[in-house]
Amino acid sequence: MIVQDKTDLPVFSAAIDLCLFHAPLHCIVGIDCEWRPYRGTGEENSQSRVALLQIAMRHGVFLVDLQTLMAEVTRDPQLEVSLDALLGALFGSEVVVKVGFDVSSDLERLSASYPDMPCFHRVQSALDLGRVPKPGLTKTKNLSLSKLSLGLLGKGLDKTQQTSEWHLRPLTDDQVT
Repeated sequence: MIVQDKTDLPVFSAAIDLCLFHAPLHCIVGIDCEWRPYRGTGEENSQSRVALLQIAMRHGVFLVDLQTLMAEVTRDPQLEVSLDALLGALFGSEVVVKVGFDVSSDLERLSASYPDMPCFHRVQSALDLGRVPKPGLTKTKNLSLSKLSLGLLGKGLDKTQQTSEWHLRPLTDDQVT
């Protein structure tokens, strides 16, 4: 589900509540961020803002369109307060494990992108899959998420959308799937 305006927040909130209050000891949340790709052309986008926050939970996958939501904040300041409270409950929970590949870089980018949102500055229980020992996998400096998936699950990942134009709206069907 794409979370792109305040009408999407109740469904997103319900999924977070299920994770936090109904199965907190078994809640693992996948986190990934997307932003305008750096093309190495001297553009300033090497530090571009996070456009999309992907959150995968047992009760659904949510594409939180931060770019669109934050553009709406100028018209509806309460939206930022609501979004910060929702994400703050999830990110600030010590019992809900937030996992991702190089998740620390994603969290740093979120914090830098949205300095006025406390939820991105108080993240608890984050686990970086790139730093966890992997039994049966040879150590390599160039371990990627796709290589990790191939080694552990026997199937690599399709990363063709990794450098797509995440800042353009609407998102394409390929980006959403």
